[in-house]
Amino acid sequence: MLNNIRMKEIKYLLDSYNLINIVRSPTWITPSSESSIEVIVTNKDNSELEISVVDLGFSDHLSQVVKIYTGNGNRGDK
Repeated sequence: MLNNIRMKEIKYLLDSYNLINIVRSPTWITPSSESSIEVIVTNKDNSELEISVVDLGFSDHLSQVVKIYTGNGNRGDK
């Protein structure tokens, strides 16, 4: 219950500054649970971002990779 309240508080704080957490996939996976404990916060629209969650094999946490397209050319430009 407390975790749910904290999550709502964080979402409200981000919303008040027009920010979003762009990591939506689990980044910590155990045999009995999955959760997204890391965040990447931005004010960019998701259509301008390419987000990947990658297992590098070094930890029980997964890594996040974000490509941000600036609009200064085609989608190949970052």
